[in-house]
Amino acid sequence: MSSTKKDNGKSSPPKESSSYKRSKLEKKTALILRAEGFPAWVEEHRFCERRWRFDFAWPDQMVALEVEGGIWKGKFGGHTSGKGFTKDCDKYNTATAMGWRVFRITNVHVKEVNFTDWLWAALKPHIESDPNHDIPIFPDGFSF
Repeated sequence: MSSTKKDNGKSSPPKESSSYKRSKLEKKTALILRAEGFPAWVEEHRFCERRWRFDFAWPDQMVALEVEGGIWKGKFGGHTSGKGFTKDCDKYNTATAMGWRVFRITNVHVKEVNFTDWLWAALKPHIESDPNHDIPIFPDGFSF
């Protein structure tokens, strides 16, 4: 039985259906975020009435992280086909128009762990203003 409830664009829990499985790349990204001490995030956060979801999001700061898999599959990859790429443009442009800052990463970014500085730069101002959050230790040479 399907629900006719209209999406209010607010956060929703991760998909619970058996058809949803996090990719290996998403799992590795979550491990990196946890190991580097990032503040709590929401996975599969719904952000608009189109029912689009972000892979990882910090909704209170309107920061999102999208893990772009399958980019080397050419015309056969969902996100790299003309239609898939256009749909992704719709999603990201809508998010930007709503005020979201969306960071997009690939397997190369995850493998080299070179995406975390971008997230820290976006999240740090909020973390510093929160007296209940411990400030993480940044790597040498890190600057904003």
